[in-house]
Amino acid sequence: MALLALVVALATPVASGFAAGNPPSHEATGQGTVARAKGLGATWVVNPRQPGPNLPPIGRSLFDFLFTDDRGGAPAYRIPFPFSALRAELARHLRSSPASTPFQQVLIPLGRSLQRTAAAPEFARYPRVVLAVDGEPAPEPGTAGIFLKDRLYLGYMEKTGVIEVISYNEAAGRFEFQIVKDYHAGGEPRVFYANRAVCTACHQNAAPLFSRPLWDETNANARVAALLEQEHRDFYGIPVQIGIDVPNGIDDATDRANQIPAIQLLWQRGCGPDPDDRDARRCRARALRFALRYRLTGHLPSGRADDRDWQRFAATLAGHWRRQWPAGLLISNPDIPDRRPLPEVVAAGATDTTDHATDHLQQQLHVPSSLDPLQPRPPLETWTAAAGAERLVTGLAGFLADVDVERLDRELYDRALGSAATRRQYDATCGLTAKRRDDGSLRVSLTCGGREPAGATSFAMRGRVYLHDGVVVRGTIDRLTLPDGATLIDLEVAGGSFADTDRGGQLTLRLSRGALRARGADGDTIEGLRVAWNTPGSGATIADLSPGTEGPAVLTVVEDFAAVAAILDALADKGDADDTLSSRPFRRPAVLEALHAGLGMGELRTCCEDGSALPPAAVDEHPDDGVLRQAAAQGAARAEQGFYHYCALCHQTNDRSPPNFLRGTPVQVRDNLGQCAERLYVRLAMWGRPNDARSKTPMPPVHALEELGVSPAAWPESPELAALRRYVSDLLQSQTGQPPVLEELEARGYENLRTCLADPG
Repeated sequence: MALLALVVALATPVASGFAAGNPPSHEATGQGTVARAKGLGATWVVNPRQPGPNLPPIGRSLFDFLFTDDRGGAPAYRIPFPFSALRAELARHLRSSPASTPFQQVLIPLGRSLQRTAAAPEFARYPRVVLAVDGEPAPEPGTAGIFLKDRLYLGYMEKTGVIEVISYNEAAGRFEFQIVKDYHAGGEPRVFYANRAVCTACHQNAAPLFSRPLWDETNANARVAALLEQEHRDFYGIPVQIGIDVPNGIDDATDRANQIPAIQLLWQRGCGPDPDDRDARRCRARALRFALRYRLTGHLPSGRADDRDWQRFAATLAGHWRRQWPAGLLISNPDIPDRRPLPEVVAAGATDTTDHATDHLQQQLHVPSSLDPLQPRPPLETWTAAAGAERLVTGLAGFLADVDVERLDRELYDRALGSAATRRQYDATCGLTAKRRDDGSLRVSLTCGGREPAGATSFAMRGRVYLHDGVVVRGTIDRLTLPDGATLIDLEVAGGSFADTDRGGQLTLRLSRGALRARGADGDTIEGLRVAWNTPGSGATIADLSPGTEGPAVLTVVEDFAAVAAILDALADKGDADDTLSSRPFRRPAVLEALHAGLGMGELRTCCEDGSALPPAAVDEHPDDGVLRQAAAQGAARAEQGFYHYCALCHQTNDRSPPNFLRGTPVQVRDNLGQCAERLYVRLAMWGRPNDARSKTPMPPVHALEELGVSPAAWPESPELAALRRYVSDLLQSQTGQPPVLEELEARGYENLRTCLADPG
């Protein structure tokens, strides 16, 4: 699988887009990096040619906040080992449920990540783990918790003692790429921020990616699972036999994460060209108000024709959208093609033993160009102004955790109880029928409204309530339609009471939607439902209700959502005194702190904006790396200068993957190029073929060329490419006495060619 599938074999630099010493703008620090798509007219939300600085320009990753501890009075990383302990620590921060796990995890013997060949030939004994958090924060009094859902992804390879990390940065509004090294028994794990140019070569959305169904590289593939089971070992407590629902959960999480850059862009710039003026702040206040309402109401749509406030907001956003992005916004594609690492049919007469299947895996090391994550991906879709307001509101709603909404729901209603909040009452006539069930309980069916003319105070409803020994135990409201036309479905009866009266009875019910109170489309709480009826004859009980029994019903709504609008309007008017509604990235901690302060909810500990108390952030470089690179480049022969120009950012690093053949002295680099020559020759030669005829992805990749100001269309005939190819061809001829023949190298199989770096041992 290609989570963190940074580069498969060789890569090339992608310029960062930031000059040394120049701090990036808010637009650049967040995911809202915008680039015009050539020939399309539309605008890319994320430009893979501008990966941004390797270190966070502001804030830190959620991973850093999660795994930092105090050691001797100084902050330090604390990465639990083994991996099962790390997962247990993650689970401690997440809401548990008997029905589901708070994260999804798969085993991948042979995928498409940088670590894919590390376990060779023991692929099944040391599969790679891919874990995606899709659970909610655990509710704890006085703290907001860490919101990791769709925002933390881990790729663990036991054989190398490496964890690759993609983790969200709240303050910067972007995903960070990190690597944990020395993660093994007795080791001292070290955490580094990764080279983003390498990462975004495959992660062209600057966010997590995953394959499309049926996820055949994972243990959801029955043959892969069988291969793993034959190893007879525990894989960190991760089940070997799983259904496709598990990788589907990872796929869903990466799809949701992929929209975060677009939502951040709309939040920062969608409300106007002057992002910090009062009108823009008021526009964001409305967006946040609608997002909170959307969550509180159980995702009732906002775009009603009779909601003038919504119509004004949508028109404002659409106007600014058309001026800035007239042809629309292009959304990057987080999906790569599915890849089957094991052939479907075993050769005749062969048994599908561990050795046989492992041999097949060895043969499948080759990743063809069509399945390579390096292959430039067309946009997933184009967002237009028509749906802009709805996308922004529903997207912002996803930045808030369930526990945030539950706290707000309780506080708004509790405040209404203790004040003279306005209440509205709606009426209807209900038909009631009772039926005794086998377990002794009583089911009372309710059908209300619909027979009298609709009016400003009438509602309609259909549902049922269950009583046992005269006590309301549960119930379901299938459908509730309010006078404004809003329809609520699948509500629950969260509680209630039954009382006998002189002539009949009365039910009083409290309605909910999961952990939240039932609310109408305007955000106000449906406080309760009261239904009364008369029973025929003296001594009749609720059990004697017969078809045709009717009674009046009253639905009470308390207007408690107005407090949210008042708080956000006040924030919008504060200007620079408060940056919650500024053009900075949308930040959950800032929003929660503002709401808690405005509602007088007491102090709330939030995470994770200020990274000043964390260990220093580091990139995996030695202090003298820059000096070494400059000396090596200056000492290189003229013919080698092209490799430094086009390849150094990715191939002059500390890591052997992607191959760091440009690291070292000029003599060492020449030796490395000689070792690498066969593979370099194939990769450079791919530029001479059309895309659908390439056995491997060409190097340098398309995105790198464009960032270097080189046209991919002109590059195949360029003297620069010719010089690189001639250098490698001469190397091979000096080694073999014969000029290289591309078809002969391909016939040997790319993975059978000489490895790009000699064995360090």
